[in-house]
Amino acid sequence: MFTEGAVVAGIIAVNLPYMVLTLQSVIEGINRNVEEAAFSLGAGPATMFRRVLLPLSLPGILAGTILTFILGMNAYATPVLLGGPKFKMMGPLVYGQFQLNKLAVRRLRGVHPDDCDLGPDRGGQYPDPAPVPALIL
Repeated sequence: MFTEGAVVAGIIAVNLPYMVLTLQSVIEGINRNVEEAAFSLGAGPATMFRRVLLPLSLPGILAGTILTFILGMNAYATPVLLGGPKFKMMGPLVYGQFQLNKLAVRRLRGVHPDDCDLGPDRGGQYPDPAPVPALIL
Protein backbone atom coordinates (compact mmCIF):
# COMPACT_ATOMS: atom_id res chain seq x y z
CA MET A 1 0.00 0.00 0.00
CA PHE A 2 1.01 3.60 -0.64
CA THR A 3 3.69 2.61 -3.15
CA GLU A 4 4.16 3.24 -6.84
CA GLY A 5 4.09 -0.52 -7.52
CA ALA A 6 0.68 -0.83 -5.86
CA VAL A 7 -0.71 1.97 -8.03
CA VAL A 8 0.70 0.45 -11.22
CA ALA A 9 -0.66 -3.01 -10.32
CA GLY A 10 -4.06 -1.54 -9.47
CA ILE A 11 -4.34 0.42 -12.72
CA ILE A 12 -3.26 -2.61 -14.74
CA ALA A 13 -5.84 -4.79 -12.97
CA VAL A 14 -8.59 -2.27 -13.70
CA ASN A 15 -7.63 -1.61 -17.35
CA LEU A 16 -6.51 -5.09 -18.48
CA PRO A 17 -10.06 -6.30 -19.32
CA TYR A 18 -10.50 -3.40 -21.76
CA MET A 19 -7.32 -4.37 -23.62
CA VAL A 20 -8.23 -8.08 -23.64
CA LEU A 21 -11.75 -7.46 -24.95
CA THR A 22 -10.45 -5.15 -27.68
CA LEU A 23 -7.86 -7.72 -28.80
CA GLN A 24 -10.35 -10.58 -28.60
CA SER A 25 -12.77 -8.89 -30.96
CA VAL A 26 -10.00 -8.09 -33.47
CA ILE A 27 -8.43 -11.57 -33.37
CA GLU A 28 -11.82 -13.26 -33.77
CA GLY A 29 -12.35 -11.17 -36.91
CA ILE A 30 -9.20 -12.57 -38.58
CA ASN A 31 -10.05 -15.30 -41.07
CA ARG A 32 -9.00 -18.74 -39.80
CA ASN A 33 -8.00 -19.73 -43.35
CA VAL A 34 -5.08 -17.27 -43.20
CA GLU A 35 -3.69 -19.04 -40.14
CA GLU A 36 -4.21 -22.47 -41.73
CA ALA A 37 -2.45 -21.29 -44.90
CA ALA A 38 0.58 -20.28 -42.84
CA PHE A 39 0.67 -23.70 -41.19
CA SER A 40 0.27 -25.49 -44.53
CA LEU A 41 3.24 -23.53 -45.91
CA GLY A 42 5.44 -24.85 -43.09
CA ALA A 43 5.29 -22.06 -40.52
CA GLY A 44 5.42 -23.07 -36.89
CA PRO A 45 3.08 -21.60 -34.27
CA ALA A 46 5.56 -18.89 -33.22
CA THR A 47 6.31 -17.92 -36.82
CA MET A 48 2.60 -17.87 -37.68
CA PHE A 49 1.95 -15.58 -34.72
CA ARG A 50 4.87 -13.25 -35.50
CA ARG A 51 4.39 -13.04 -39.29
CA VAL A 52 0.61 -13.42 -39.70
CA LEU A 53 -1.46 -12.91 -36.56
CA LEU A 54 0.49 -10.02 -35.01
CA PRO A 55 0.49 -7.77 -38.11
CA LEU A 56 -3.22 -8.38 -38.69
CA SER A 57 -4.05 -7.56 -35.07
CA LEU A 58 -2.01 -4.31 -34.91
CA PRO A 59 -5.12 -2.07 -35.33
CA GLY A 60 -6.66 -3.76 -32.28
CA ILE A 61 -3.43 -3.40 -30.30
CA LEU A 62 -3.35 0.30 -31.15
CA ALA A 63 -7.03 0.79 -30.26
CA GLY A 64 -6.64 -1.09 -26.97
CA THR A 65 -3.51 0.85 -26.09
CA ILE A 66 -5.21 4.19 -26.71
CA LEU A 67 -8.29 3.13 -24.72
CA THR A 68 -6.31 1.91 -21.72
CA PHE A 69 -4.02 4.97 -21.84
CA ILE A 70 -7.01 7.29 -21.67
CA LEU A 71 -8.56 5.29 -18.84
CA GLY A 72 -5.24 5.20 -16.99
CA MET A 73 -4.75 8.95 -17.27
CA ASN A 74 -8.27 9.61 -16.02
CA ALA A 75 -7.98 7.19 -13.10
CA TYR A 76 -8.71 8.96 -9.85
CA ALA A 77 -9.68 6.41 -7.21
CA THR A 78 -6.85 3.91 -7.79
CA PRO A 79 -3.91 6.32 -7.21
CA VAL A 80 -5.61 7.95 -4.23
CA LEU A 81 -6.50 4.65 -2.52
CA LEU A 82 -3.33 2.70 -3.34
CA GLY A 83 -0.74 5.47 -3.58
CA GLY A 84 -1.74 7.67 -0.69
CA PRO A 85 -2.19 11.42 -0.61
CA LYS A 86 1.37 12.25 -1.71
CA PHE A 87 1.35 10.10 -4.88
CA LYS A 88 0.39 12.33 -7.82
CA MET A 89 -1.10 11.21 -11.10
CA MET A 90 -3.18 13.07 -13.63
CA GLY A 91 -6.64 12.55 -12.05
CA PRO A 92 -5.83 13.59 -8.46
CA LEU A 93 -3.58 16.39 -9.70
CA VAL A 94 -6.33 17.92 -11.85
CA TYR A 95 -8.81 17.56 -8.98
CA GLY A 96 -6.43 19.35 -6.63
CA GLN A 97 -5.90 22.16 -9.13
CA PHE A 98 -9.66 22.67 -9.45
CA GLN A 99 -9.96 22.90 -5.68
CA LEU A 100 -7.15 25.48 -5.55
CA ASN A 101 -8.78 27.46 -8.36
CA LYS A 102 -12.10 27.49 -6.50
CA LEU A 103 -10.36 28.88 -3.42
CA ALA A 104 -8.50 31.48 -5.50
CA VAL A 105 -11.72 32.66 -7.16
CA ARG A 106 -13.44 32.88 -3.78
CA ARG A 107 -10.54 34.91 -2.38
CA LEU A 108 -10.71 37.29 -5.35
CA ARG A 109 -14.39 37.75 -4.64
CA GLY A 110 -13.59 38.67 -1.05
CA VAL A 111 -14.87 35.48 0.61
CA HIS A 112 -12.74 34.21 3.48
CA PRO A 113 -11.44 30.65 2.80
CA ASP A 114 -12.93 29.39 6.07
CA ASP A 115 -16.37 30.52 4.89
CA CYS A 116 -16.05 28.60 1.61
CA ASP A 117 -18.34 25.67 1.03
CA LEU A 118 -16.73 23.77 -1.82
CA GLY A 119 -19.08 20.80 -1.78
CA PRO A 120 -22.77 20.18 -2.36
CA ASP A 121 -25.33 21.12 0.27
CA ARG A 122 -27.61 18.60 1.95
CA GLY A 123 -29.91 18.49 -1.06
CA GLY A 124 -27.01 17.51 -3.35
CA GLN A 125 -26.93 20.89 -5.06
CA TYR A 126 -23.84 23.05 -5.36
CA PRO A 127 -24.24 26.64 -4.15
CA ASP A 128 -24.80 29.33 -6.75
CA PRO A 129 -21.62 31.28 -7.39
CA ALA A 130 -21.57 34.93 -6.44
CA PRO A 131 -21.60 37.34 -9.37
CA VAL A 132 -18.13 38.17 -10.65
CA PRO A 133 -17.35 41.91 -10.62
CA ALA A 134 -16.55 43.41 -14.00
CA LEU A 135 -12.95 44.32 -14.64
CA ILE A 136 -12.30 47.93 -15.55
CA LEU A 137 -9.52 48.26 -18.09
